[in-house]
Amino acid sequence: MRKDNIKKNFKKIMIFLIILLIIITMIIGVLKLIYRNKEREGDYVRLETITPMFSENFFRKYNGEVSKEDILNGITDFIYYIMDNKKELTKLNQEELIQKYDENEKYLKTIGFASVEDFVRIIAVVQKIDNDDLDFSYASFEVNTIENLKDRFCINLSLKFVDVSEIVLKLEVEKKLQEEIIHISYQ
Repeated sequence: MRKDNIKKNFKKIMIFLIILLIIITMIIGVLKLIYRNKEREGDYVRLETITPMFSENFFRKYNGEVSKEDILNGITDFIYYIMDNKKELTKLNQEELIQKYDENEKYLKTIGFASVEDFVRIIAVVQKIDNDDLDFSYASFEVNTIENLKDRFCINLSLKFVDVSEIVLKLEVEKKLQEEIIHISYQ
């Protein structure tokens, strides 16, 4: 009789442990799924200065008076202008873009928009991007496109935003120190 009671109790304990193990496994699985989704919803960290990939190669070949910091700050300001104003710029037509450029011409020239035509072309590309919030992924110098001209140093600059195809722009850096040190245009 004792053996029968022990067998019954053992079976009950085993069934209880199996059910408990299944419940614990399900809870762990649900918690992992919840935390995995929360990781993907992390906040975007904004860099103080954006340093494009292959910048060492670019600056090794650049032989102008403009400092590396000034060039990188100009590129950073350019990228953040696009990111910060994407929503507003998307709503503007060509005439309104020209008016916006005229109102902010001095500032826009210092961050790389050398002309109203370049501004309108680049913003037209930005307007085609589906989402209003741009999260920056990376920038890259395409070192095989370097042109060393008399007064400027030119290279293609690729910009990548999250969930957006790369945007390839032409970056021209002045060799002599002046107010407008970079010029960015759309290819």
